[in-house]
Amino acid sequence: MPASVSIARPIIILSAPRSGSTLLFETLSRHPELYSLGTESHGLIESNPSLSPPFNNFDSNALTESHATPEITERIRNAFASSIVSYSKERPSSDASVRLLEKTPKNAVRIPFLKKLFPDARFVHLVRDPVKNIASIMDAWQSGRFVTYPFLPGWDAHWSLFLPPGWRTLKGQSLANVAAYQWKVANQSILSNLDYSETGDTVLVRYEDLVAEPQKVLARICDFHNLAPHQFVTSDEALPYSQFTLTPPSADKWLRHQQALSAVESTLSPTVEKINLVLAEQAQPSLHVTQIS
Repeated sequence: MPASVSIARPIIILSAPRSGSTLLFETLSRHPELYSLGTESHGLIESNPSLSPPFNNFDSNALTESHATPEITERIRNAFASSIVSYSKERPSSDASVRLLEKTPKNAVRIPFLKKLFPDARFVHLVRDPVKNIASIMDAWQSGRFVTYPFLPGWDAHWSLFLPPGWRTLKGQSLANVAAYQWKVANQSILSNLDYSETGDTVLVRYEDLVAEPQKVLARICDFHNLAPHQFVTSDEALPYSQFTLTPPSADKWLRHQQALSAVESTLSPTVEKINLVLAEQAQPSLHVTQIS
């Protein structure tokens, strides 16, 4: 794809892992104004050695403004422009200015880097009931399907999903603690780096609303991001499972981890309270939190 394709006002979905971001990405990508990689951007970004965890002593997946050097910025913007396609797999014309849709869970700790890379970027922050979200993170670890670092120096087993700052403090702790830490770090990083005000760059969306009323939620996202109205689903149509679904959704799936989750329940409140403050400011219902005991 010629590098003359330009990217304007990209829309970046941010969330903790296993929050439903793939479902939102796959559905929103149907909008005719949006182009995407069709997948996550791990390879595109981390093919640059200075942006890969081994280069940075495996400290984390976090990237800062300082990582977005002029050379890196040009290289990554051109790589996106050369690879993006529409939902129907059509490439933009060589002189087009297009809206990029991007989703990669590691981006939760890369927001300063992304803002330097795309100064006009706008965001969707997707949140999910933390108990069910953390249970799903635990399922992902146990499945063996989401291993990101099979040989992580200083860790006794494989590492799954994104690598948060401070991960070394988790050595010897339970899987529930690791999963809860990933959930908290992701959401705290997103909350501290985005502008949720009426004239800001971010809309906050609950996963439960997306599943219950997909067209309503997607219409709200489109309106916030100045996308033309689009019929994603009919009024009685449920969203399909995402490509990374492990087992069919069930309200009681989290119960298999009930005892382990009860040990981390008290640590979730500060992050939940911050999320609910933003939801209240955006006139949205509070984050649902399943009662464990």
